[in-house]
Amino acid sequence: MIVCFVLEKMGVACERARLPHLWGAPFALVGPLGKLVVVSEDAALRGVHAGQTPSGALTLCADLTVLPYDLRSYEESAHAFWDLLALETSLVEPVSPELCFLEMTGHDITSRIEDLNLHVGRRLGITIQSGIARSKITAHRAALQNTTLLPTVVECGDEARFLSSVLLTEIPQIPAKTCERLQKLNLRTLGEAAALGFTRYPKSLKEVAYFIAQLARGEDGDPVKATWPPRKITRRFTSDEEILGMELVQDALRLLAKKVAADLGQKREFCRKLSLQIDFADADSVTEQEPLALPTADTQVIFRAALRLFQRLALDQPFVTLTLEAGDLGVAQGVQQTLFDAQGDAFPQERARKLDSTLFRLRKRWGAQTILSLNMLQKKRGVHLWVYPMGRLSSESVQVHTGAYGEPLFYMRGRRRVEVQTIQSRWREREWFWGSTVERTVYRVETDNAVFSELEHEGARWRIRAVAD
Repeated sequence: MIVCFVLEKMGVACERARLPHLWGAPFALVGPLGKLVVVSEDAALRGVHAGQTPSGALTLCADLTVLPYDLRSYEESAHAFWDLLALETSLVEPVSPELCFLEMTGHDITSRIEDLNLHVGRRLGITIQSGIARSKITAHRAALQNTTLLPTVVECGDEARFLSSVLLTEIPQIPAKTCERLQKLNLRTLGEAAALGFTRYPKSLKEVAYFIAQLARGEDGDPVKATWPPRKITRRFTSDEEILGMELVQDALRLLAKKVAADLGQKREFCRKLSLQIDFADADSVTEQEPLALPTADTQVIFRAALRLFQRLALDQPFVTLTLEAGDLGVAQGVQQTLFDAQGDAFPQERARKLDSTLFRLRKRWGAQTILSLNMLQKKRGVHLWVYPMGRLSSESVQVHTGAYGEPLFYMRGRRRVEVQTIQSRWREREWFWGSTVERTVYRVETDNAVFSELEHEGARWRIRAVAD
């Protein structure tokens, strides 16, 4: 089962620990967008809430203290809580200092979560909300509705009922513009959107309808990832005698860089951050770290970065141990992939064909929602209908009789036979639809009654797509 922890007042607890005079005083934390993101309990009693501007909050609470939201400090404070969760399971995924997911197994999950809530809540002086469910979206909603130390448990098969009242605007996986389009259809909750039925959605919202149907069943397709504790590679050089000369330091760093690069190459990974720790004979130590400009597994790059870290420490006393640590590991490298390289050797049509093939395999293996192209998310404007060359759009199925090469000769529109006088143009179209590539042939023809039409041929089906006024 997936467990979600919500520590809404994590920033409040950190600021009170750093500034004790804030105990009993109303204060709020303002985010980078200039709006309040967290408010203390005393400020909430005065009518201040998240989402307000500082000026608006000060009108409700004149003695309100406004502080900046210090993400880095709050994350460092949350490390102890994340380490405690890592003792319970190996699948811990922190999202922010206020939100964390983990996957747990066993028959006593509820009691273990209750003990964690009680222990950590007392230490931090805040209320911890928790929820247990089969997916992240359900566990998160369960945690937000929780008001006691006991976690809210959503049993398997009860997700649709539990999520039916969730507003579409509260689901981060659904873009804001899509929510606006759904509200025009009088769909405001997840239950209403799922009950509409897939066939009743407009064509431009078919993909969203499929995704909403999955969310309504509690299937977000997002498993818990093991991102904590962060993976790292550590190599240590210890000398029997104290190290002082720069030549010995360079030899030691070169050896450590070579070992780290070998470990990265064996795992086929790259590091994005390096940390150098110096230990002295009196058990004292200093540490310096640096994020790399690009992910790397190259020995020379790691050596130069390690040497730069050592020079930044500016030591004036001998030491005995050098420790080089490569963190923020991943499989991505800072090299432009050939598939997306516009300056590559392949022709544009070859790159487009490779890209379509790659997208088809990914969607077939991982699902239709794995990758969405931007044209699927583009909001169609009504003005497009007025500039269409044929003037009037249609979608009428017809029976077409073709010639030896597949070209249309005439078609039956009801009981009336319409002869094709001239084929003005012919082209092929291709689009991705529900995990497969759909190809169609379009003929722009002039019929015997001096009407211009577009006939679309897809598989064994023909239809009139557009007609001139």
